[in-house]
Amino acid sequence: MNRGKGLILAMTVAFTAACASGGGGGMEEPAATGNRPTDNSFTNSAGVQLAQAGLTEGQEATAHYQAALTDAMEAVREDSTNPKAYLMAGQAAIGLEQWIRADSMFDRAESLYPPYEEQIASEREQGWVNAYNLGAEAMNAEDMDEALRMFEGADRLYQERPEARMALGSLYLREGNTEQAIEAYRGALAILSGPPPEGMEEEQIAGWEQDRQVAAFNAAQLLAESGSYNEAAEVLQGFMDDNEGQLDPATVLRGKVALAGFLAQGDRDEEAEALYEEILGREDLTSAEYFQIGIGFFNTGDYARAAEAFKEAAELNPYSRDALLNLVQSLYSQALDVEEMEETAQRNQRLNDIYDEIVAAAE
Repeated sequence: MNRGKGLILAMTVAFTAACASGGGGGMEEPAATGNRPTDNSFTNSAGVQLAQAGLTEGQEATAHYQAALTDAMEAVREDSTNPKAYLMAGQAAIGLEQWIRADSMFDRAESLYPPYEEQIASEREQGWVNAYNLGAEAMNAEDMDEALRMFEGADRLYQERPEARMALGSLYLREGNTEQAIEAYRGALAILSGPPPEGMEEEQIAGWEQDRQVAAFNAAQLLAESGSYNEAAEVLQGFMDDNEGQLDPATVLRGKVALAGFLAQGDRDEEAEALYEEILGREDLTSAEYFQIGIGFFNTGDYARAAEAFKEAAELNPYSRDALLNLVQSLYSQALDVEEMEETAQRNQRLNDIYDEIVAAAE
């Protein structure tokens, strides 16, 4: 019988936004397929305004981008099948930080003229860099609403980089929006599960691998907190399997402890207890690991093993109020089970011993 839901849990999620940079590479002339781009007075004028915007800053640049967008939209009205008009409208929209409009304009330009694909991918990535860096600045200035708008815009424009999704996971979590935080972390993990992009420096590769770990653990933990224990176990198990042999011992231990906890919460008691047995065979467990193991055993209804784990946690950290409180809870649940047994001298002595432990732990 699983009595009591009052165990104290713990979770930490951290994210720090740093500025991003774009990729390099020139553009090749695409093959002539689809609706060919054409020039007219409006696209010519838009091109001049975009060039001027690139040479200026602040309000002056904004005015040029606005003029370019106006000209590009006039070109669209004149010929709604001209892909160049949409391309230039997307470029101007990025300069105006209108990420959703830029996304739709690029989509339309590429659908009309598929050879634009490579150029638009480059435009999207550069727009992503702009939006992400603005989001990082806003986040570091603690303007979370603006940071959210920028990171959402970055991810709307370009879905091949994980950093904006990592930031969104942190921000959604801060707002208490667990569902969107899970989606953001899982989206980041989908990118990070692949190899790092070519040309990354050693420090960037290390950051990529660290983000992969953070995304996996956070997605799994949030899934568990929302009650999706088996899905949480699947995410974490997949991460552990995919990175077998690449994780340091501390991360492997942390992952196994968390995985066993998810299995226990998902009523997969045999799998959970087998994993706990494996973990308890280690000699490097800390108070934190014993604490999580105690929670796991408690969730499987093995209150005696839970009490042993919380006792170990309290001995390693005598100032852990939470470990002692959970020890009392586990001992009390164990006592209730013993009370239901047939009354014998052995049963009564066991019950007395447990209540003595409860008094000591409670004090």
